[in-house]
Parts: sequence; structure tokens; C-alpha cells
Amino acid sequence: MYSGRGVKDITKNEILSKIVNYKKTQMKLIITCFNLCMITLFAVLPVCAQEDSTEVEDYSMFADATEVKRYTTQKVLNLSAAKLLSAGLEWNSNSGLPVTNQSTNEARNYNIKPLLMPRILVNFPVVSNDKLIVNLGGQYWGSPYNITGALQSPVNTLDANMMHSMGVAASIFKPLNEKRFLILVAGADLNTSFPSGQSLQGKAITISASAIYGWKTSERNMWGIGASRTYRLGRVIHVPVLLWNKTFNDKWGVEMVLPAKGFVRRNFSSQSLLLAGFELEGNQYLIPNGFNNGDLFLQRGEIKPRLQWERQLKNFIWLSTQVGARINGRFNFTDQYNGKDADDLFRTSLKTALFFNISLNLVSP
Repeated sequence: MYSGRGVKDITKNEILSKIVNYKKTQMKLIITCFNLCMITLFAVLPVCAQEDSTEVEDYSMFADATEVKRYTTQKVLNLSAAKLLSAGLEWNSNSGLPVTNQSTNEARNYNIKPLLMPRILVNFPVVSNDKLIVNLGGQYWGSPYNITGALQSPVNTLDANMMHSMGVAASIFKPLNEKRFLILVAGADLNTSFPSGQSLQGKAITISASAIYGWKTSERNMWGIGASRTYRLGRVIHVPVLLWNKTFNDKWGVEMVLPAKGFVRRNFSSQSLLLAGFELEGNQYLIPNGFNNGDLFLQRGEIKPRLQWERQLKNFIWLSTQVGARINGRFNFTDQYNGKDADDLFRTSLKTALFFNISLNLVSP
């Protein structure tokens, strides 16, 4: 038989055991719930993170509200560098100067001794951005004629006074889109002999202008067509213009603004190139009191086939040398501004001369 105390002890032990088992069950339940919560949390976090990332990284913020318009440039690969500043001297060999008086048909022969002519060119950009490039420049060309023979008017005046040509010009390159462009050029030149005691006259000024509409089809090719008013052959003419700058490969290319000039280009390296071609030069010069106390105009135009070698000396400093022939295009005297053939008082047959030109140049980057 069991005593009453033993019964109580057993009952307490059972109760304690049940309590311990209950607590263990609770702990297992808590741990199970904790594990379920953690599993749920790790399952939900990536989704939440993805949703939050989508809201923060709004890539539309980085897109342009409107489409960016792109514009073409005036540069062609391997093209000869544009000269910002050029100072040089040109030498011409001696040449014959037969002169005929148109009213009497009297002909006289003279000889022009070798000439040494200073030449200066300035051309700097004043506006330069993707939408517009504007250049302003100036030039000077001096011609000190030294003529031998029994000098008579107007040749004696030409011998006694150096001929000067100085001018200003503005050029505009206007890109229209990625391929099309417009070029506008306008210039005014003061051309006269500046005899002593004479003031400047408006009749010594000539006006030239050109307009070209073109296409740049690649970084190696651009071309255009237009029209020009020019005095390059000594008398004002209006002619169509063809622009073509083309690089065929790393060695060969062409640079043309016909009929004014045209060259084939041979690139030896990025620091050296050779140009072979021609250029027309000239203008109309006022000679005050040049004949019978009246004003004369010398209409002077030259055709110059030449070889031109250009070499980089350091950074943007280049040396340029030219050798070729000066062929007469026109060297006549008239008493009319913009005179025609019928207005000629004296006509000449200026003989061909050799020329050599050397210049130091600051070029565009």
C-alpha cells in the first residue's frame, strides 16, 4: 500500500513533467513560427527590393525631352590646314611687256625686272560653334614694278609707283543639318598705286562675293555648287562655282573651288603634304592721273600653275613654299571703272614669268 505522501509526490512530479513538456512544446512552436517568419521574410525581400529599385531608377529621367539636332562640319579628313596668319615673299623672274596703244596702234616693248612682292594674310574665327562659323580676315599684296625701256605713259606711272592691294573679307559657314551646308563669302579690296599727294578714292575699291550650297556625304568628301562675283582675272565677272574637297585614301585627295583654284593633294604624313594645281589671281587697280591727267585702271589677272609644299615646323607653325609659272590672263589699261574690251586704252601681252613663294604660317588646329 502506498502512503498519502507518496501519492502527493507522484502528482507533483507528473505536474512538473507536464509543465516542462508544455514549455518545450511552446519553445518548439515559437522556433517553428520564427523559422516560418524568416522564410517568408527572405522570400518577400527580393520582390520588395525589385519594386523599390524600379521606382528609384527611373531611366526616363536620363532621356532627352526632345531629339538633339546634329550639324555637319567644314573639315575633311587630311585636308590642308586653314591659315590663320601668313606672312611671305614672292619672287617673279623678269618678263617682257609689249604695250599697244589702242587708238594709234603704236606698239612699244618694255622689260620688267625681277619682282619681290610682300604678301600678308590674316583670317581668324570670331564665331565658332556647332551651328555657325564666322571668319573675319584681311590681306595685303604689294607689287613694285621695275620697268626698263623708253618709258611713256602709262608705263612710266606703273614704274614710279608701287601697286598695292589690301582688303577685308568675311566668310560664313552655316550647317543646315548633318549633311547640308551653306557658305557665304564677301570682301572689299582697295587697289591703287598711292602716288604722292593723292587721297584715297572710292574708285579704288572692288567688291567680291560668293555663295555655295553644298553637301558633306562623309568625313572624306564634301561638295557644293554656287555662284561668284570676282575680279580674279582683273575684270569683274560672274561665274558658276564648283566646290569639291575629297580624300580618296590616306595619301591622295583633291581640293577645288573651280574656276578660282584646283589642286591634287599628296599627303606624305600628318606633318607634310604636296599640292599640284593652279590658282587665278588678280584685281583692278586705280592709277590716279595715269594718262593725260585722267585716271586709269590697270586690270591685272594671272593664271598660276604651281607645286606647293607645306611642312609643319612646330605645333601650329607651318612653312609653305611654292614654285610655278605666272601666265598672263589680263594686263590692260582702261579709263572706265569695270571697263570692257571696248574701253581699253592700252593692251599688253605680258610674257610668262617663273615665280617662287615662301611663307611662314600659323594654321588652324
